[in-house]
Amino acid sequence: MLFYVFAALPVPALHGTQPIPAPGGPGANELMRNVGPKEVAEIRQIVYNYFADECDTDTAKLSDTTNIIEELEGDSLMLLSLLEIFRKKYGLTIELKTLGKHLMRKPANTIGQVIQLTTQIVQHGDNIVNVEL
Repeated sequence: MLFYVFAALPVPALHGTQPIPAPGGPGANELMRNVGPKEVAEIRQIVYNYFADECDTDTAKLSDTTNIIEELEGDSLMLLSLLEIFRKKYGLTIELKTLGKHLMRKPANTIGQVIQLTTQIVQHGDNIVNVEL
C-alpha cells in the first residue's frame, strides 16, 4: 500500500528567497525559499510531534524509518491536515492537485520521507512538480 503524503506543519517563517533556476519552464518566475538547518530541524520536530499526537504514541518510539501506515496506522486524512498546517504557517498556495502530481512520482511512506517532502514543499511551493528529489 502506498502512502501519499500531503505534508503540512506549523513552522516559523523561512529566511530569504531566490529565483528558481528554470529558464522558460513552468514556475520559472516563482521564488524559492531558503530552508536552512534550523528550519529543517524544526520541520522534523513538528512532524514527529504531529504523528506522536495523532497516533497516540511517544516521539521516542518514532524514527525516520517508521512506516506511517503499517506501524502507526496513519491515513491520508492525517496528511491533509498536516499539509494545511504548513500551508497556513508559510502562506503557501500549493494546491492538493499539484502535490498529487508530485506524489504519484515520489510517494512518501515513512516519517523521514514526510520530513523530506515537507521541506521541499516549503522550499519550492507550486514548483515542487518540477523538482527531482
